[in-house]
Amino acid sequence: VIYGGTEISNLGMDIITVDSTLYYSALIDKIKVNQIELKNTVLSGQAVENNLDFGLWIKDKEDKDRYHLGARMGVENGNYILSLLEDGLMLNYDTWSTSPSNQLSFGKDGIRAHDFLLSNAGQELRIQSQDSTLNSPIDISFNNFRIETLSDILESDNWHVGGGINGAATISRLD
Repeated sequence: VIYGGTEISNLGMDIITVDSTLYYSALIDKIKVNQIELKNTVLSGQAVENNLDFGLWIKDKEDKDRYHLGARMGVENGNYILSLLEDGLMLNYDTWSTSPSNQLSFGKDGIRAHDFLLSNAGQELRIQSQDSTLNSPIDISFNNFRIETLSDILESDNWHVGGGINGAATISRLD
């Protein structure tokens, strides 16, 4: 399938329901947007009531897991709550630790980050609202964070980005 410059090759999907739960899985051989190509991508999970559990895996050419995102998303009163699952993050073959109580809330009432900490071998990314109210300023800090940890997901022969980030920023005026 080619649409709007995006090419998707060999897409297979399964969707079933058991009791009140919807289970889904999709396998995509290749997704290509311009010069960026993702291969061997799997998305699977389940939806029940107002909760969605999902896993996304991107494999390398040898079919080995290279990237993984496992998360849970719920909805309450028009606002979404996203939490990464423990052992639910792999970046460039490395499993990252997540805080068990991590949470990103966003929606019609605003945005809030709570205890959103990702770490691996001295690298760290932390996102935290300054207080518990929606739209309070959000602090973002990087410690020894390697840019290629994320940029390598965009496999491209023409685009290579690397280096390190140490620093902090605050996002405010979110109303």
